[in-house]
This record gives sequence, C-alpha cells and structure tokens, in this order.
Amino acid sequence: EEFAALLPEGLKTKDHYLFTFRDETDSDIGMVWVHVTEESRGRSAFIFDVKITSDKQNQGYGKKALRSLEVILKRMNVKKISLHVFAHNERAIHVYDSLGYEKTDYYMSKRLDDSH
Repeated sequence: EEFAALLPEGLKTKDHYLFTFRDETDSDIGMVWVHVTEESRGRSAFIFDVKITSDKQNQGYGKKALRSLEVILKRMNVKKISLHVFAHNERAIHVYDSLGYEKTDYYMSKRLDDSH
C-alpha cells in the first residue's frame, strides 16, 4: 500500500527515480530510490530506500552505490541529499557518516510502561 501511495504511476511516477547498481561482474548489488524536488535553494533529493543484497553487504558496495548516486544527482543539478535512518541502524549510520552526511534532526521517544 505504501509503495502504491508513493509511486501511483509505478516506475513512471514523476520525480521518483529507482536505480539498480551492479558490480564489476554485472551482478546486481542493490538499489536506491530517490525523490527529487525543487526547493527555494535549488533541487533536493530525498533517499526513500537503499537496499544492498545480503551477499554483498559489508563489502563496501553500499558506499560505492551512494557515491555513484551522488554523481548522478549532481548531473541532475541536485544541490542537497537527505534521508532518514533509524537510530538502531548503526551500520547504516556509520556508512552515512563516512560519506559526509550530517545529522540534522533527532526523533526521540519514551516508553510509558511500568518497567521504566
């Protein structure tokens, strides 16, 4: 349902781009889904999803895919890339930190059950 809402025209949905990345043997390593918008300070991209196939994880392919995405987005005149990552996803946070992404917001929550 979420995909149908966000991509009402499937792969042809305006301003949404889904890229498949392949390794040097032409095997799929994963995909990245971005949405590009026009903002007052120029074009901006929001990464909706990054998926690296399980057999390619922890081998640097995620970084390579994101660096390739940056090249593509620069050619599209995008000035800023944003994304959301869950705080418990330490591996992804490490990758984004190493690529120069900066933390811009914090979402915080507190459980209200009897154990805390």
